[in-house]
Amino acid sequence: MKKWMVCMVCLVFLLSAAGCGSPSKTAEAAEEMITLTITPQYAPNITDEWLEENIGTYHQSFEKQTDGSVVLKMTKEQYADYIDYIRSGVLSVAQNMAANEHNNITDISYNDDFSEFRVTVKTDTLYRSDADAAYYVFTEYGRFYHYLTTHQYLTSGLEEGLEDWPVIFTFLDADGNILEEDYAPE
Repeated sequence: MKKWMVCMVCLVFLLSAAGCGSPSKTAEAAEEMITLTITPQYAPNITDEWLEENIGTYHQSFEKQTDGSVVLKMTKEQYADYIDYIRSGVLSVAQNMAANEHNNITDISYNDDFSEFRVTVKTDTLYRSDADAAYYVFTEYGRFYHYLTTHQYLTSGLEEGLEDWPVIFTFLDADGNILEEDYAPE
């Protein structure tokens, strides 16, 4: 049940994140525009209706590909705002996960590029449900953030092996002792 809820939270976050951005300036010069391709891994449920409704707000134009990816044209300012939004979303999820009284997690810290997470738990036992939830959610967020902040968006049609991009987890007890270390990919 927890895994299902984590998957749903992840999906809702990614879909809502795709809808955010700052108002664009339609007079931006063509050289100020960038192309961002959101792969099928991250954009499986973005509808044509949503894309149409957000022209001028989040992106200037879009094209859905047959493989499920979405190619967006946006200003550099919109891109920067989108990255900031994703970053604040990851921070919010970490804070909410640590504040949830129904799990064993008390703190989640991370590095600047979300490639390393340190998860502190209340007890000297690491519950698999908590570890698995943190692992799944932050592997996805870490890889998505990495995807958006590399030069991937400038290359059209080239896929980076995101499943190979490392995300490292260290699970600690309340005294700071290492309970387990994990590395994605396994």
